[in-house]
Amino acid sequence: MWIFRVYLILILNLSAVAAAMGESLPPPPPEAQRELKEIRVAVPIIGPKKTEMEGWEAFLKATEAASKKSFRFQRCPSSLEASKLLAAGKVDFAVLEPEDYVRISEETENGATLAVLDTQGRYGFQASLLVRPGSVHENQSDVLSSSATIGLLRVDGFVGRFYRGPFTDETWRVRAEFQKRIVYGRTGNELIKRLRDGAGGRKLDAVLLPVSELEEVDSQGIRNGLRELWLSPFCPGRVVAARAGLGKRQRFQLGEVMVSGAQNRVLEKAGIGGFRLIEDSAFDALREFLPVKQP
Repeated sequence: MWIFRVYLILILNLSAVAAAMGESLPPPPPEAQRELKEIRVAVPIIGPKKTEMEGWEAFLKATEAASKKSFRFQRCPSSLEASKLLAAGKVDFAVLEPEDYVRISEETENGATLAVLDTQGRYGFQASLLVRPGSVHENQSDVLSSSATIGLLRVDGFVGRFYRGPFTDETWRVRAEFQKRIVYGRTGNELIKRLRDGAGGRKLDAVLLPVSELEEVDSQGIRNGLRELWLSPFCPGRVVAARAGLGKRQRFQLGEVMVSGAQNRVLEKAGIGGFRLIEDSAFDALREFLPVKQP
């Protein structure tokens, strides 16, 4: 009998410890434990772009059929507005510009899920600083600290600010000392030819161009007959991010459904070539490039 009492005391003590441990841990949010039947997706569409809306609506219908879930499309006037809805948990996914995602990533539990590819299948952006092979400039600092004339393309939006990074200040404006040294060209090929051949009314000493405009760099550091001095950090493109509490497993399950749904090319109307799964770590270099808090 005394052995039975000892066992009973041990069981009761272990039960009390387990109960105390359970009380100390907050329960997971309900949405992380159940499969969502309706998925709310915020998409920034600026202006009357009917074709873009039709592309997204057709894509979400195809995704509904594949997933047996309802996808509700919510149009937003900007990526910033979409990011606010996502951070507040009012939508389950949002299509965001990279800087808007980085600003709220912690509030979404690092919810980056899908990379948005362009119609050429590219994701993200890099820029290359190039000089002639015989140039006296040995590195990026030589170019920036000299009076060298630099050719650029006009690139709009956040990518444009990132692209001009070596010449801009903390508010993204081209610094005064570079204003007179910058020459804008109509195409990348025009600027490459002007630099390589010494052609044009104003001689160029270097060019800063998007890598998408250039050939692959060879083992000698040459692109398009020019010597590469500097390659910018990789700037990720647009991202489909999930809200907090969705749960990583469910987030990537839904992401895989969206990847499959994009295979029928309906999103090309919206200028999108497809998606691929990504992790939040893709944005680490961009975080280092954005030391100033966004408003």
